[in-house]
Amino acid sequence: MTYNRKYTNGEINVYWQPDLCVHAAICLSELPRVFNSRRKPWVDLSQADTGRIIEVVNECPTGALMFRWCDEARNEKEASHKLLKDETQIPLSVRNDKPAAATLADKDVATVKVKLQPNGPIVITGNYELEDERGNREQRAYSCSICRCGKSKSRPFCDGSHMG
Repeated sequence: MTYNRKYTNGEINVYWQPDLCVHAAICLSELPRVFNSRRKPWVDLSQADTGRIIEVVNECPTGALMFRWCDEARNEKEASHKLLKDETQIPLSVRNDKPAAATLADKDVATVKVKLQPNGPIVITGNYELEDERGNREQRAYSCSICRCGKSKSRPFCDGSHMG
């Protein structure tokens, strides 16, 4: 998977992969000055401090939002699970120097967290097993968004249909 949208404030670069986004809208509700879907471009990192932006990027349930420090030395020390560990994950159209890799950074989450999004999905993060109504079990690592409104065409997962 590669991240094909890049936004910067000079301190960090935030990358967005629209194909991973399920429109849980955490970024929009938590930091609307930075993430505003009615604005073009929809991300303006100058509207909040870097620490707060990283906190909200870390709340993204799917990994559609990730970041890297502009200072490469900080990337080596960072413990955030939404840090792009390897810049080969960033496509040539954004990087212009190396071929893109096909894998995401490893995610190491020890506990499971369940969060109800206001007017949105149930967001589950961690390493867990999901069992459907037929008893089929699926190992899941890191996150998913579960539909609460019944409109999703990919139930039980949220596809953002609640937004429209």
